[in-house]
Amino acid sequence: MNTHLTRDPFPTPEQAYANAPSILDEIGWTARTLAARQCFTKLDRVFYLRKAALLDRIALLDEPDTPGEVTETAVAAASTCSTWIGPTSSVTRATTSVSSTPAP
Repeated sequence: MNTHLTRDPFPTPEQAYANAPSILDEIGWTARTLAARQCFTKLDRVFYLRKAALLDRIALLDEPDTPGEVTETAVAAASTCSTWIGPTSSVTRATTSVSSTPAP
């Protein structure tokens, strides 16, 4: 008996973000986190993961066939984030799959 799953191993954006805080809440959290730190303070991995997920969710609001400025910003942020958490990050894969525009 073959036990290999034939489904896509990655969740849909709707599944991945089903229990996530609202986009507005995450924007607020990001702003509060940055406001509480001095300039050039090193931020932890959680900050960059949440910021990348936020930008991914915003990019998903763009029309899927016509990447816009929001998508390009999210892809760039995910590329930057991948230097902190590694290039195989699911955040990077999820964000770059939204756009046909290659990451810088």
